[in-house]
Amino acid sequence: MEINIYQNCPCHTDKKIKFCCGKSVVADLDSVLAKHAAGQTSTALGLLERAIKKSGPKDCLITIQSKLLMESGDLEKAKEVNEQFVAKNPEHSTGHLHRMMIFSAEQDVDRAVESLQDLMDSITGNSIPVSLAPPIRVVGVQLLSQSNFLAARAHLKLSAMLRPDQETSRLIELSYRETGNVVQKTDLLLDTPPEGAAWEKKVTNVLRAIKRGQFRKALRMLRKANADFPGVHSIERGIAMLNVVLNRTTDACEQLSEVAENESFAAWQRVEAQCLKNLLSEDQESKLDVNRYTFEVDDFAKLTEIASSCKQLEPMPSVLEHDPFGEGPAPRAGYLILDKDKISEDSQGLEELELADVPMVRGELLIYGKQTDRLARIEFVKPEDVVCQQSLQIVRQIFADVIDGEPEVKCIDAVMQLDHETNFDWRLPVTVPRETVERLVKDQFRKTLTEKLVGLKTPMLGGLSLSEAAGKPEMTTAVQAFVLFLQQMNGGERFPAGLIDELVKELSIKELPPVVLDGVTLDDVSPAIHASIDIEKLTDDQLVGLHHYSFRIGNLAVVAKTNPELLNRPSTHQVISKRVLLTTQAQMEPDSEKGLELLAQMRADAKRDGEPLGHLLVDEFEYRLSRNLVGKKMKDLVRAIEARHIEEPGVESRLTMVLERYGLLDPAMLSGGPEGGASSPLDSVPTSAWQAKPTASAVTGDDGENKLWLPE
Repeated sequence: MEINIYQNCPCHTDKKIKFCCGKSVVADLDSVLAKHAAGQTSTALGLLERAIKKSGPKDCLITIQSKLLMESGDLEKAKEVNEQFVAKNPEHSTGHLHRMMIFSAEQDVDRAVESLQDLMDSITGNSIPVSLAPPIRVVGVQLLSQSNFLAARAHLKLSAMLRPDQETSRLIELSYRETGNVVQKTDLLLDTPPEGAAWEKKVTNVLRAIKRGQFRKALRMLRKANADFPGVHSIERGIAMLNVVLNRTTDACEQLSEVAENESFAAWQRVEAQCLKNLLSEDQESKLDVNRYTFEVDDFAKLTEIASSCKQLEPMPSVLEHDPFGEGPAPRAGYLILDKDKISEDSQGLEELELADVPMVRGELLIYGKQTDRLARIEFVKPEDVVCQQSLQIVRQIFADVIDGEPEVKCIDAVMQLDHETNFDWRLPVTVPRETVERLVKDQFRKTLTEKLVGLKTPMLGGLSLSEAAGKPEMTTAVQAFVLFLQQMNGGERFPAGLIDELVKELSIKELPPVVLDGVTLDDVSPAIHASIDIEKLTDDQLVGLHHYSFRIGNLAVVAKTNPELLNRPSTHQVISKRVLLTTQAQMEPDSEKGLELLAQMRADAKRDGEPLGHLLVDEFEYRLSRNLVGKKMKDLVRAIEARHIEEPGVESRLTMVLERYGLLDPAMLSGGPEGGASSPLDSVPTSAWQAKPTASAVTGDDGENKLWLPE
């Protein structure tokens, strides 16, 4: 290949090679780039070394050298070469770009973020090179891997602004989906200043810097604005958010404390700041040690006989193919240990079950055979919670004939105490009626709240329990933030509707007043507070905007408020169809019969208006599957779809998609199989087709990913 001497010089001075440092080494550059293009990077690096010895460390040579060294994986040498360029050209963007790429490759996220800011500050002119989008995205991905969702999203959006692509869009959506806490779903870095405000010009310039990705410069400017105009909420919160984006967590928490303690700010502004601080501070949640208790056993045959016949042991869903502790062969068997005997599927009176009758999972139990250098053993894994000793006693009682003495104890992990104590896992037969399960779920969570949570001391409340902090006026903001945290756990789906409100009334906790958008736009309110907005006072456009945004980021607590309000406003149905609203309402409705009534209303409206019914019947079919409402009506429903509606556009593909999703791959078999016969896939619908409460693992023990379902 031959280099055109009228191309820009590789030293990145924006001069042509003919008039720059590359003029005297054109032949060397040509040879290096040819070898690199042919995939011979090592040879290209050797040619560069010789050229540098002959001509000296010209910028055009060492910039190419540092890039090729990075590609070859020699980061130390690349860093050394790049620093030569930076020493000669401290303000040049190329050196900072290479620094950022090297630190990213070394997984040094803090220094990569700072180098990116050096890079953004060094760019002159009105536009940012599109070529920077991929390396900026790399920094965003690394922040995402550290669960710094706010900072990750800011960097990913900067990358997408420069060059939109599907992968970056997917990562941005992932940054919303992967966090269950609404506080981490905010896009708000800095409010738009009110028109005519004294600080309008300064803050407008800060917003320009943010748009250019100059987060550090924006922070410096905002601090100056804060010195000139103290006590402005958007400025003080903006300082905290820019520290978050720069991965400066300690500085962010200090600033958020100032916002939360400033009594001149609105209650919702103080509470949101406290929530952000709680989320960012590593010491704001207590942890529980997860211990491994090892019991040695002499008689393995008797051990397996006891385990296989014990009604307090539930076999694990899948067999482990390797030793989770990495010490040898895989365990022979794995069990979940229950605090009482399992309930059989054919037991009488299942609809009258009480919470005291339900077997709760108390930990995991692994059984190992005898090895060359150690006896057979039982490994019991359990967080060190309030029932840990009771659980150990259950193990001792079950295996009293084969274990003797105290177990060896080793800490292997840690879990968040609040999350652990407010979750539960039980084992119920699939024959328990859904209504009974829903009643038990509510009873269990009420017990969790009243017996565990109110007395749990937490750093979020300064080391106090909720019952202790609720009566202290100086703790009002912290208590309200803690309640908001509980309401938003798992996207607002951790606790059944109304339970937190009952707790607030019982403890006489001062409720957060409704947020009225008086001169404030939705864009200026954090998603953490969206559930507190007085939605009845929103205009149609504001309501629709809030609904769409909340749906996109998975803020289900807000959707539960906006959806019924939209149904009550026919003026909005041109923007969001009533069919979609009714389907969403049915899916959120805890009472399955009421949900079916909503779907029936949707069909009646469509029939009245002369609209096709095929997709609506598929909606009901999927709804019944999601709630495990299988039986004759399901088969009649599929027959009706196939006989009268299958030719409607998109209905057949939609039905097939639903069947595949639930493992029912043969529609003909589904509709035509004998009533109650073994050949019908409905006879073996997996129990995980529905969950009583998504985050409770109430029936299946699954992770319970929130799936707010909408029709295609």
